Amino acid sequence: MANKWMIGALAIAATVSAQDSATLSREMSTANAYQAVLTRLKQDGMDVKSASEDAGIETGLVESGGIVKTGCYYKFTFIPDGSKTTVRVAAFTKKRLKGAVQWTGPKEDIDRSRAEAFRIQRELGW
Repeated sequence: MANKWMIGALAIAATVSAQDSATLSREMSTANAYQAVLTRLKQDGMDVKSASEDAGIETGLVESGGIVKTGCYYKFTFIPDGSKTTVRVAAFTKKRLKGAVQWTGPKEDIDRSRAEAFRIQRELGW
């Protein structure tokens, strides 16, 4: 079921404007934006690896796949701009063969970044 949701979200995200599609902007303080996103991620059951208002939020690695394992994690960066806050969403993927210890270096996945930004924006009503 999660895979069907991800495919649907990626299809919807493809219709979002390519310019700044992995960012969200809102007229609110950085502290309020940070708290809203952190609360939403926890409500969605995402594992939060690290979180601070200054450094942003990083989720834990979620593995999927068979012989070739793919791991995905997200980074949310909060950028203040006067009374407005911009949230940059970046998804990173890593790969490894089943049973291998070492992952390949993380690579930003712009499609997943856009899909996650769209999902967060929709769920928070921004």
